[in-house]
Amino acid sequence: MRKGEILNLKWNDINLQTSRALLQATKNGERRVVFLQNYALELLKQHAEKFGFKSPFVFPNQLDNGGIDIDEACSMTFVIAQPPILP
Repeated sequence: MRKGEILNLKWNDINLQTSRALLQATKNGERRVVFLQNYALELLKQHAEKFGFKSPFVFPNQLDNGGIDIDEACSMTFVIAQPPILP
Protein backbone atom coordinates (compact mmCIF):
# COMPACT_ATOMS: atom_id res chain seq x y z
CA MET A 1 0.00 0.00 0.00
CA ARG A 2 1.15 3.52 -0.77
CA LYS A 3 1.31 6.28 1.82
CA GLY A 4 -1.57 8.20 0.23
CA GLU A 5 -3.73 5.08 0.09
CA ILE A 6 -3.20 4.47 3.80
CA LEU A 7 -3.77 8.08 4.84
CA ASN A 8 -7.03 8.32 2.88
CA LEU A 9 -8.53 5.10 4.23
CA LYS A 10 -12.11 5.31 5.47
CA TRP A 11 -13.55 3.02 8.12
CA ASN A 12 -16.34 1.86 5.81
CA ASP A 13 -13.67 0.56 3.40
CA ILE A 14 -12.11 -1.68 6.06
CA ASN A 15 -13.55 -5.02 7.09
CA LEU A 16 -11.85 -6.10 10.31
CA GLN A 17 -13.64 -9.48 10.27
CA THR A 18 -12.40 -10.51 6.80
CA SER A 19 -9.04 -8.67 7.12
CA ARG A 20 -9.59 -6.68 3.93
CA ALA A 21 -9.34 -3.05 2.95
CA LEU A 22 -10.83 -1.57 -0.18
CA LEU A 23 -8.61 1.13 -1.61
CA GLN A 24 -10.82 3.66 -3.38
CA ALA A 25 -8.18 6.20 -4.43
CA THR A 26 -5.17 4.48 -5.98
CA LYS A 27 -2.39 5.91 -8.10
CA ASN A 28 -3.81 4.43 -11.30
CA GLY A 29 -7.39 5.40 -10.40
CA GLU A 30 -8.68 1.83 -10.06
CA ARG A 31 -10.11 0.42 -6.85
CA ARG A 32 -8.41 -2.62 -5.37
CA VAL A 33 -8.72 -4.92 -2.38
CA VAL A 34 -5.80 -5.45 -0.02
CA PHE A 35 -5.60 -8.28 2.48
CA LEU A 36 -4.45 -7.01 5.87
CA GLN A 37 -1.71 -8.94 7.61
CA ASN A 38 -2.09 -9.84 11.28
CA TYR A 39 0.09 -6.97 12.55
CA ALA A 40 -1.69 -4.32 10.46
CA LEU A 41 -5.05 -5.74 11.45
CA GLU A 42 -4.17 -5.64 15.14
CA LEU A 43 -2.94 -2.04 14.85
CA LEU A 44 -6.17 -0.98 13.14
CA LYS A 45 -8.22 -2.67 15.87
CA GLN A 46 -6.21 -0.88 18.58
CA HIS A 47 -6.57 2.42 16.71
CA ALA A 48 -10.35 1.92 16.51
CA GLU A 49 -10.54 1.12 20.23
CA LYS A 50 -8.46 4.15 21.18
CA PHE A 51 -9.99 6.77 18.86
CA GLY A 52 -13.34 5.25 17.95
CA PHE A 53 -15.18 5.91 14.71
CA LYS A 54 -15.82 9.65 15.18
CA SER A 55 -14.57 10.39 11.69
CA PRO A 56 -15.22 8.50 8.47
CA PHE A 57 -11.43 8.63 7.95
CA VAL A 58 -9.10 6.25 9.78
CA PHE A 59 -6.47 9.02 9.98
CA PRO A 60 -8.46 12.27 9.71
CA ASN A 61 -6.96 15.71 9.28
CA GLN A 62 -7.77 18.47 11.77
CA LEU A 63 -10.74 19.69 9.73
CA ASP A 64 -12.05 16.12 9.39
CA ASN A 65 -12.62 16.65 5.68
CA GLY A 66 -10.00 14.24 4.41
CA GLY A 67 -7.06 12.10 5.31
CA ILE A 68 -4.13 13.60 7.14
CA ASP A 69 -1.45 15.18 4.98
CA ILE A 70 1.66 13.52 6.39
CA ASP A 71 4.06 15.83 4.54
CA GLU A 72 2.39 18.88 6.07
CA ALA A 73 2.35 17.25 9.51
CA CYS A 74 6.05 16.40 9.27
CA SER A 75 6.92 19.91 8.11
CA MET A 76 5.03 21.43 11.04
CA THR A 77 6.74 19.02 13.45
CA PHE A 78 10.17 20.09 12.21
CA VAL A 79 9.26 23.76 12.54
CA ILE A 80 7.91 23.28 16.07
CA ALA A 81 10.77 21.03 17.21
CA GLN A 82 13.54 23.13 15.69
CA PRO A 83 15.94 24.19 18.44
CA PRO A 84 16.50 27.90 18.95
CA ILE A 85 19.49 29.48 17.30
CA LEU A 86 22.10 30.26 19.90
CA PRO A 87 24.46 33.22 19.55
